[in-house]
Amino acid sequence: MAIVTFAVLPRGKLRCSECAAVVNAADVQVTSMSREEGETNPDDESATFSTTCPSCSRAGVLTLGYGPAASEEDLDALSALGESAQALRAKARRGP
Repeated sequence: MAIVTFAVLPRGKLRCSECAAVVNAADVQVTSMSREEGETNPDDESATFSTTCPSCSRAGVLTLGYGPAASEEDLDALSALGESAQALRAKARRGP
């Protein structure tokens, strides 16, 4: 079974590679996230999210750029995911 990925579309929308549904990034369930910076260029930043498609319920991965080099589409999706990502960070700080 292939890993489900999400294509980033304008205005905070994502397209699931499994079912081709176009969904609002805010509706995608985020189960974990990690942030990375480029080894030689700290401005090369990305965030990877473990996600679940709200349409087909398949688990997948979403990778977005953030920081100075991020595209407008990535920033819109990050903004839409903001509440889920903030809740996840708060839970990580509190522990299990």
